[in-house]
Amino acid sequence: MLRLWLITAAAHNLKSNRDWRGMASGWGITGNKGRCYDFWMDFSECMSRCREPKDCSLLREDYLECLHHSKEFQRRNRIYKEEQRQLRAAARKGKEGGDAAVHSH
Repeated sequence: MLRLWLITAAAHNLKSNRDWRGMASGWGITGNKGRCYDFWMDFSECMSRCREPKDCSLLREDYLECLHHSKEFQRRNRIYKEEQRQLRAAARKGKEGGDAAVHSH
């Protein structure tokens, strides 16, 4: 139901002289054009002229990434986990090296 409403709203938005204030992603927090508006318009235009919705999947992905930053957060999480893994490995190696120095006396 929500998807149908979004598609209907997108079609209405395209027909109404591209009035960007009609879409939820049109208004920014300061009352100006929203940060994802350009991504929305690209996706919306693609959907209005494509034969298959899958033809617009990359534009949809860009729009959703702009809204939710999920890929960015996943990447940051992977980087953080790798940093923590390296720190643990360095701490283990330092601890093992310290133990070897103590035993060699």
